Amino acid sequence: MFDKLGNPRESLRSHSVARQVNEALLDLDSSNVSLRARLSMNFVNMALALVRLGHGRVGRETQQKALDLGQALAAADPQNMYLKSNLGMIHRVMGQSLLELEAPGEALGHLDAASAIFESIAAADPSDARASSELAEIYLVAGDAHARLASLARRGSSRSREEGETACGSYRRSADIRNALRSQGHLYRIEEAGLRQSAAKAGSCGPG
Repeated sequence: MFDKLGNPRESLRSHSVARQVNEALLDLDSSNVSLRARLSMNFVNMALALVRLGHGRVGRETQQKALDLGQALAAADPQNMYLKSNLGMIHRVMGQSLLELEAPGEALGHLDAASAIFESIAAADPSDARASSELAEIYLVAGDAHARLASLARRGSSRSREEGETACGSYRRSADIRNALRSQGHLYRIEEAGLRQSAAKAGSCGPG
């Protein structure tokens, strides 16, 4: 929530406290998978806050801790949808962090991994609104990453046009998913801003 409200200092404080609590609980129950998954999310959200506070190197180190833990948990129990979703969220937040570190190509690697995970979850259960919500956010951030790559390419070049078109496709997909969630009654208050953002960026691209 703090990340969505744009308060990285408070987000860092909140997730740091949660990390300490989860680590203390793990000292009492080291085999608790749910606690370990929550700890991995503490790390990745701390990393995003650190990046936004200008601590890029420490942010990268912290997000790697999250990824290592998330991958180990998912690999140990491949059929566990909770752990699979957890890993997808780690990749999604890492993609956002790396984009803010001006590494759009690296960001897209994680966003692609996140979308593959949540596409598979949504395919297995089309009624899973949370997976759809994650996909909407992933495609929005991926659109920003492709738009950044377009701006870095030579103006008017085929690479610039291709990245721009891909960005628009991602924005439209994000808006379509969020509009579908709204029509189904699954769009919650905090996501209304996300819908407006997706729709605005899709609209700036013109007709699809």
